[in-house]
Amino acid sequence: MTSDGELIDRAREHAEAILASDPDLSGHPELLAALQARLDESSEDYLEKN
Repeated sequence: MTSDGELIDRAREHAEAILASDPDLSGHPELLAALQARLDESSEDYLEKN
């Protein structure tokens, strides 16, 4: 059984490898879109609170 910490570490390593080989995520358009949507959502949340 994998612990949460181990899973998070593996995910972080995988994300770092993706960014190292594809910093602008041009080869990962779905990931780029998901990140942009999340960042846009975070910005909206921040603006609504202030």
